[in-house]
Amino acid sequence: MKTGRNDPCHCGSGKKYKLCHLPLEEAERRATAAEAPNSALPSPPPGQDLEKTVLTLRELLPTCDEQQKAKVEKYLARAELLRAYVNRRSELEVAAQGLEVHQQELADLSKDKAAYHDRIEAVFAEDRFVSLRFPVEDLQRAFDKSGSPLNIPKEDIKDHLRRLVLLLSSKEYRIEAAVRAFLTLPDYIAEGRHLDACLVLNCARMTSDDPKEINPFLMQMFVHGYHAWTAAKQARLGA
Repeated sequence: MKTGRNDPCHCGSGKKYKLCHLPLEEAERRATAAEAPNSALPSPPPGQDLEKTVLTLRELLPTCDEQQKAKVEKYLARAELLRAYVNRRSELEVAAQGLEVHQQELADLSKDKAAYHDRIEAVFAEDRFVSLRFPVEDLQRAFDKSGSPLNIPKEDIKDHLRRLVLLLSSKEYRIEAAVRAFLTLPDYIAEGRHLDACLVLNCARMTSDDPKEINPFLMQMFVHGYHAWTAAKQARLGA
């Protein structure tokens, strides 16, 4: 049954629902409302809703207990990211459109598989993408569910990696990753790195538009996470 605003909160705190979990749940719904349709850039929720969400979550923080605080901080970070995207959307649209003239250069590079792969590795190894690498804890949960690549026959490894990456790249993750990637475009252009900007743009589009497919960006986020996972495993074995 739906909890009324003046009913006791379902968490058992003894407070009224409107003074306890209602503001958090409303903010959560707004912070997760972004969708990513098939377009050059994903369409965020209305800016006014995001401003309200950020304000609501900031007001909630001082009143939260430790359990609620982590959740509120998570949604606040996401709402602030989406707000930054909304505020810079016109700039990002111009950047994406300006890169169209460089797309053929990227297409030519992709014909040399070794050079193309080296470029992908170099770009997504940069510090600006560190926060988007799949965490060791998430990898361990995925391995517990589907099996570690260490135990998969060589002929099955490609399909297994695809399943793992799809398992790790939730809708929430894809939206955040695409938005963060789009926000880097003006920096690449300012640095004169138009080819790398095209690569990031195309991977961001694939990440937001193709929820059932993997792409070079997602694969690199898995590779870096896997390196961290193996390092942690070796450290435990050494201890």
